[in-house]
Order: sequence, then structure tokens, then C-alpha cells
Amino acid sequence: MTDAERLILVEKLLCELAKRKTRATYVVVACLLDIQPRLVAKYLGEPRPEASWVVRKVDGKPTRYGESDCDPRLYCNPHVITSCGELRQWLGLPPVSEHQLGCEGGAGS
Repeated sequence: MTDAERLILVEKLLCELAKRKTRATYVVVACLLDIQPRLVAKYLGEPRPEASWVVRKVDGKPTRYGESDCDPRLYCNPHVITSCGELRQWLGLPPVSEHQLGCEGGAGS
């Protein structure tokens, strides 16, 4: 996957998360993009409400975001996506049997 393809996928993902008012973890987004979790911020860009739906697994909050950077609806839904399989299904993408990074959430998860 190219950087341009990743950027397009991230924008599609962010629109879907906002529409469904649901958060997803950095690890799951990294798995979707086939990158290391620490690189997710590169594709999210500067802190902004649209990107605040991507959060830490440990506390469900976005990293390095102030309150004004977050979507006001961020915590209205307690569900946080922690499975790459669920995320791929939401986006209408086929399941993947193996992930390069070895994350959980491939086919059957």
C-alpha cells in the first residue's frame, strides 16, 4: 500500500468512525494500514476533531489531544474497536488471513 492509498483509507476510516460515533485504537488502525502503531499519527495529521476517534487502547483517549481538539461526541458511545477484522468489515474491505505486523484481528477474529 502506498502513502497516498493510506491517506485515502484514513480519511474514509475517520468519516466512518465519526458517522458511527465509535472510536478505534491506534493498534487496529496501524494493522489496517499495515504500519507500526507509532506511525499512525503521521497519517492522522495534526490533532483535530475528525482524527480524535483514533485512541489508545489503555484509556480510550487520543494521544496529545486537548479537549478542544476532540470531537464533542467522542465519548457518547462506549464501544471502542479493538479488532482489525471488525474495522475492515465496517469499511467493506475483505478480511486478511495474515497481518504483516502480527496483530490480532485477521480473518476469523
